[in-house]
Amino acid sequence: MDFFKSSYIEQAVLSNQTIANICGVSVRTAQRWRSGRTRIPTAAQELLIIHVRQRVMPDKWPEHWHFNHSGLLDIGTHSPALAWQHLDWYSYSLSCWHSVLQMIPVINKRLDEIQRTATTAQIIELDKYRKRLREFTEHEFRLPDHLLKIYELREHETQDRVLHRKSGC
Repeated sequence: MDFFKSSYIEQAVLSNQTIANICGVSVRTAQRWRSGRTRIPTAAQELLIIHVRQRVMPDKWPEHWHFNHSGLLDIGTHSPALAWQHLDWYSYSLSCWHSVLQMIPVINKRLDEIQRTATTAQIIELDKYRKRLREFTEHEFRLPDHLLKIYELREHETQDRVLHRKSGC
């Protein structure tokens, strides 16, 4: 199947100039690839897919961050590399967190309405809900503990390894 006829690439509507800029080739080479006179190298195909999927790392990311041979994000530590799915999950989770935070004032307003007609026992329960909502708003977003254990950089381990290397082993 022709790479440029695939629905994913075809929908992106890449110009020859854009293809040349992304792949670091001349516009004439990009024209030959698109016309089918020359086969597009696999590396160039992957670069275009990365660009179309918007998986290119922003300039503000540290220089030592890169995608390794397995396609995982390696951040230059002794921690396991992250897959792009982890980054997507984190971004999605963060957006959900912010959506929930935006709903809290609406929930508090509804609790006020309920409290007007509530019994004393119900008011005590409503106060418990308010307390939990307050705790939620004061809590910062963070990864679940089981993921933190996997991806955290343990400074003491890094320091031990550096000291160990200095001892000549």
